[in-house]
Amino acid sequence: MSGVNLSEGAINAFETNRSAQFPTPLLQIVSQIKEITNTNTGPQKLTRYRAMVSDGSGTINVFFATQLNPLIESKEVDKFTVIKVNQYQVNPIKDGKLLLIILDMDLVATLNERISSRQGTGQQSFNAPPPATKPDFNNTNQRAGFEDKNQGFQQQKPPSYGSASNNQNKPPARGGFNSIPIAQNNSSVPSNIFPIKSINPYQNRWTICARVLQKSEIRTWSNQRGTGRLFNVTFMDDSGEIRATGFNDQVDQFYGLLEVGKVFYMSSARVNMANPKFNQVKNEYELVLEPHTEISPCNDSQSVPEVKYSFVKLSALGDVEKDKMIDVIAVVTGVSELSEIKSRATNKIIPKRELTISDDSLYSVRLTLWGSHAENYALNDNPIIAFVAVRVGDFGGRSLSMMSASSMIPNPDLPEAYRLRSWYDTEGKSANFNTFNSSGVAGAPNLRNEQLKTVAQVRDEALGMGDGVDYYTLDSTILYIRQENIAYPACPSESCNKKVIQENDQWRCENCQRSYPAPEYRYIISINVSDHTGNLWLQCFNETAIQILGVTANELYPLYETNREEYDSKIAKANFSKFRFRCRAKNEIYNDTARVRHSVTGISRINYAEDSARLFNLISEYN
Repeated sequence: MSGVNLSEGAINAFETNRSAQFPTPLLQIVSQIKEITNTNTGPQKLTRYRAMVSDGSGTINVFFATQLNPLIESKEVDKFTVIKVNQYQVNPIKDGKLLLIILDMDLVATLNERISSRQGTGQQSFNAPPPATKPDFNNTNQRAGFEDKNQGFQQQKPPSYGSASNNQNKPPARGGFNSIPIAQNNSSVPSNIFPIKSINPYQNRWTICARVLQKSEIRTWSNQRGTGRLFNVTFMDDSGEIRATGFNDQVDQFYGLLEVGKVFYMSSARVNMANPKFNQVKNEYELVLEPHTEISPCNDSQSVPEVKYSFVKLSALGDVEKDKMIDVIAVVTGVSELSEIKSRATNKIIPKRELTISDDSLYSVRLTLWGSHAENYALNDNPIIAFVAVRVGDFGGRSLSMMSASSMIPNPDLPEAYRLRSWYDTEGKSANFNTFNSSGVAGAPNLRNEQLKTVAQVRDEALGMGDGVDYYTLDSTILYIRQENIAYPACPSESCNKKVIQENDQWRCENCQRSYPAPEYRYIISINVSDHTGNLWLQCFNETAIQILGVTANELYPLYETNREEYDSKIAKANFSKFRFRCRAKNEIYNDTARVRHSVTGISRINYAEDSARLFNLISEYN
């Protein structure tokens, strides 16, 4: 015989709502473990497993939580394995049946046969009554008799889950969700507190106690079925994160209540499979707020971890991939006026505001606010702001943009904020900041020596030929500058720079919906550069072209018509100049033909003393 004692009577206890008497039952898997068919075909497709378990006298169907998949896939847990269930839930399903969801378990023994009832009597059986007749709680006599027979159990029960009122004379609902006594019950704290990682569609009643990590703006949507509003909020506890979405009436019901950084109790939300196309939170499920969803503040938040940020220094943005979402903390050193742009996709007018932010890495970058963030911004006196989940762009080298799920926290109570405030007030105000638009400093993070490539390496490594964007640094000499169409008439608004169209004696910007007496010309030039391995065409935009040519487009472009000789002379003067170019390579489709565009995002003069030291170190490595 196996010598293993199963917790006989545990399954009967699940059926009669006495799960608390078996906090860690010993059960045996008595069927083959089968994979559950998953209709999610996205990149985050998840596998789930099911089986049947026995306590020696009865059986029940089980689902295993996904965190247990490694045990199942490695065959450590298989048919006839005896397990100790450390954490579980019992949920009712259709036709009055029950489903056991195992959240945590330990391997006890691996057997070759099923344990019979004579072997299964264990210490955890609590003399469970036979499952002959279930009590009819609508019958007063049967209910009284049942309570009399189980007085011993009543004394061992933990406090009732759910309502704070006295429920001793009321039969608890079938389902056994009390099986995980995570929190004690009192008049203000829900007793059935579940960790976020255990939430799944097979549970009926649960409450999470979690901190708001992020909250989006209120957005509108429109399709064939109508229009509406929605917002997203991300909750976190010490077990993980989960995103919740509120639509229409729930926007009014919950948006004003939820604050980033605060802790709340939440229950009765619908649990859906997460769509990884729209949800980047690391959880296979997401929540939908419904009319009966309950959310209330938690006054005792010490058990919920504080929000942890992963702040990136502005000087390190050159190494961050385009479109990646990051956290930054910086001082606001410049604020533009509120402007508007028209969305190409929806033709809607979107408010926009540009901030210039800086930090103690002595770098500044432009950050764009959109929508209500732009309209409601009213901070003065160089505030310290933590920007959470902002997107990295490559416009002008490097830029940042607030998205719908981004948030900003003015003057946060964080050590990084106090440190930055002290630095800016003492020395930062008078500091000179580098930018990614015109990196004229040798050794800047976006022009690192270790990223240097030759033209031949750029071609041999097929930079830009993939689906993403490749960045590299190139030391090369300008051989030729294409002289035709070197500039375009742009909107003179600081935050626009879109092309304008001449209408009579005015220049019309369709993006700003305004007319101007004159445009501001901005460069777009093509240059052919060369090193000892070959040559390459690069495209330069306004900031880098000014460094190459030494004059602005407003000064040079009119000479094309008025003084062609001087025009040619100024362009020719830049030929055979050597620079260190920070480049971006991306595969683009033009006239149904794929081609790689190499754009210059930063430029600097070469420091030959430093470059000689680099070459010396490179030679030393061969020794």
